[in-house]
Amino acid sequence: MTNKQPEANIYAHASFDLTALLSIARAIRQKNCTCDESQHPKSGSLNWAIFVVFEDGVEWVFRSPRKAFGLEARTATEALLSEVATLEYLAKIGCIPIPRVFSYCSTGKNDIGIPYILMGKATGVPLSTYKWDDDKIHSTGPDCEQDPAVLTFSQKAKIVKQLGEIQAHLSNVRFDKVGSLFLKNGEFVIEKCLYPSLVWQGRDEFDEQDIPRGPFTDAKSFYVALIRALFAHARELPMEHHLFHGPVPVPQEYDNFQEYRTATDRWNDYVVIGLKTESTQNRLDYALVGMSLEDNVPLLVEKDNDIKCDGFPLCHPDLSCQNIFVDDELNITCIIDWAFASSVPPSMLLVCPGLPHPRDRIQPCLTKHFAEGFIAAKGYDGEKDLHFSDSSIFWTFVRLVNLDGLQDHVYFSEFMRSCISQEVPPYIRKLRDPEELKEFERILLAYEIDGEGPSKDEKNYFSCVGHERFTLSQHLTVMKEINRDFVADKRLWKWMAQHLKERDVYMYPTNEDEKRGRKRKINEAL
Repeated sequence: MTNKQPEANIYAHASFDLTALLSIARAIRQKNCTCDESQHPKSGSLNWAIFVVFEDGVEWVFRSPRKAFGLEARTATEALLSEVATLEYLAKIGCIPIPRVFSYCSTGKNDIGIPYILMGKATGVPLSTYKWDDDKIHSTGPDCEQDPAVLTFSQKAKIVKQLGEIQAHLSNVRFDKVGSLFLKNGEFVIEKCLYPSLVWQGRDEFDEQDIPRGPFTDAKSFYVALIRALFAHARELPMEHHLFHGPVPVPQEYDNFQEYRTATDRWNDYVVIGLKTESTQNRLDYALVGMSLEDNVPLLVEKDNDIKCDGFPLCHPDLSCQNIFVDDELNITCIIDWAFASSVPPSMLLVCPGLPHPRDRIQPCLTKHFAEGFIAAKGYDGEKDLHFSDSSIFWTFVRLVNLDGLQDHVYFSEFMRSCISQEVPPYIRKLRDPEELKEFERILLAYEIDGEGPSKDEKNYFSCVGHERFTLSQHLTVMKEINRDFVADKRLWKWMAQHLKERDVYMYPTNEDEKRGRKRKINEAL
């Protein structure tokens, strides 16, 4: 490690032997190469990467897991090995644009000193170089002076159709079990499933008794495992922004930035009182969600059985704009980040990937282009009777078990309407008495810390935002205690905005308001 230079940018995430890295790259390609030590590593939530440049301009990517975030060391090792196996398997098939792996090691026991994958750099640019939607609300800040080009509808349709073709090719890559690919003694095998619902957000800390990870021999076992992961999360892990009866405001619900910002402020005020997201009641709400999903697993399996195919197709679960590369004509040139790919039940391949992120619902008018691409590329060996209309059931199911979205109450409402044509409140009321829920509540109460009055964090928060906002949030909290079906969603925030605006006009009229008031009185008199 004599060449280590801690002050150089490339060592921001880990110390490693750069000379050894360059030596390995040179030996593989038989060409001289360099690595700019001043480059800032590209970093995601789970990995970081730097670039090696050869004398002829060819670039390779050196990528390594982040130590301080994300996964347990064991899971990071398994994810790296599975990604390599998946990329090598797909390279043999040759129908999916992927980077080529040149060298790897899943542990730090190598000359470089850290676990790594050395692979070819994806051609083209990330799709995130472009704006998927012309979101005016997010284009008003000081950092938005040079907005990227906004994709037109026809350009988005072209991309989505290509994703349909890629999903179709994956639908024909099938295995006899649900799980992730690994290389064992030179053979490709399906083993432990690394699907995100089972390992992300700290869920990999749970053992097999809490969260089974397969491999699974049938679709039902897989779906039940995902729901078990949701139960484990609701029981012990941080809920962060997930408040079932209080979906997070999203820009699409508001006409301008000020309305959206005011709604998010009031949502934060409401959530802070009693730390609602981490409350026993909120966790019980998610337990009810899990019980409801379990009741509908037979329907999911029935949808899978309607697809005439043998085995379980390979799925890339994170087809975000960051992981899709395109050329100047928006042709997809590469798909990266296959670490958590796994085989899945057939219906899940009929779901159009959400963009710009999987948690973002794709526009309904684009889904037909996805279906056209899937059918044209002979997905499921050319099967004609495919029900793409059922995809919303599986998209909302995955959002709920993953807990990776912003509006779980909205997803759950849509899921229940699609499955049993029933609204959420009456269905939830029927589920509140079973012994299974009471046992879950007993477990949560054992973890609960008794405390009276506002917490220190709560007091500090409202000392900054003001007493009026505290009073409003306290009033909403009382309403929630009175009515367990109370949902703090966009309807509430819009009603509050209108009510407070009318109150302010009445109590603090401007000259213009007074003029309008006098004019109304004159008109009424006439």
